[in-house]
Amino acid sequence: MGCEGYGYFDKYMVTMGSWAYLAYRFADDSIPEVPCPAQTGGYVWETGEHFHKMFGACGGYFLEFEKNADPHYDACGLGRIHRRGVPGELCLSVPFAVHPNYTIGENNPRALSLCSSVEKDGVRQYGADVSYRTISKEVSPETVTVTLENALGVTETCEITENGVSIRIHGGTGTAYEIPVFASDGAESTEIALSANHRELTVTHRGFRCRYTTDGTFADTGETVRNRNGEYRHYRAVGTDNAVHVSVVLEPI
Repeated sequence: MGCEGYGYFDKYMVTMGSWAYLAYRFADDSIPEVPCPAQTGGYVWETGEHFHKMFGACGGYFLEFEKNADPHYDACGLGRIHRRGVPGELCLSVPFAVHPNYTIGENNPRALSLCSSVEKDGVRQYGADVSYRTISKEVSPETVTVTLENALGVTETCEITENGVSIRIHGGTGTAYEIPVFASDGAESTEIALSANHRELTVTHRGFRCRYTTDGTFADTGETVRNRNGEYRHYRAVGTDNAVHVSVVLEPI
C-alpha cells in the first residue's frame, strides 16, 4: 500500500546516507545548538511557484498546503495536519489523487483533501481540483493565521494554535468543507462517531482521538478514498449563508 514501482527503499536510504555524511563532514561543533523553527513553532514558510507548497506550525501542530498539485501524487488544499506525538495518519498526512502513481488497491472516486467545495449548476466542485493563491499570512509565537483563495472563489482562513486548528470557509452557493476521516490502516480499523446533533465528529485510533466540530452539520457522503496511509471515509461539513467553520483537535484519550 502506498509504494511506487520504482520506489526501492535501499535506493532512498543510500541517498539519505549521502546527505547525512555531507552534513557530518561540514558540521561545526563550535556553533551553539538552538531549537529549530519546527520545534518552537510560530512560523509559515512558502516555496516558490515551481513547488507551490506552504507550511505552517504553531503550538505543536504542523500543516502543509498544496496550491497547484501534481494530480499523479497530490490534490490541492490542506493536505496535512499533524500534532507532535500523535500518529500522522489520524487526521491527514497526504491528500488523495484519483489515479496516483503509487499502489492504493483501486482508483479513488475523486481527488480530495481538507478543502472547500461549492455547488455550481447542480454539480459539486471541489477545491482539491483547482489552484489556490495566498491572500495573507500572520505569524506570532502563539498563533499562525493563513488565508488562501481557490479558483472556485472560496476563501479559506486557517488559524493554528496549541488548542488546535480552526478553519473558516466563505464563498459561493452551497459552500461546504470536505473532510477525509481515517477509517483503516489495513491492519486496524478506527472508531468513528458522529454526535446526535451532527456537529461533532470523532475518530479514535491507538490511544488518540481526532475531534472535528462545526457550526454547521457533518454528513457522510458514502465515499471511501485511499492514500499511502490507508482508507478514509469522506464526510462533508455544511453551514449556512455560504460559510462554515470547522475546528480540528488532535489529543490523547
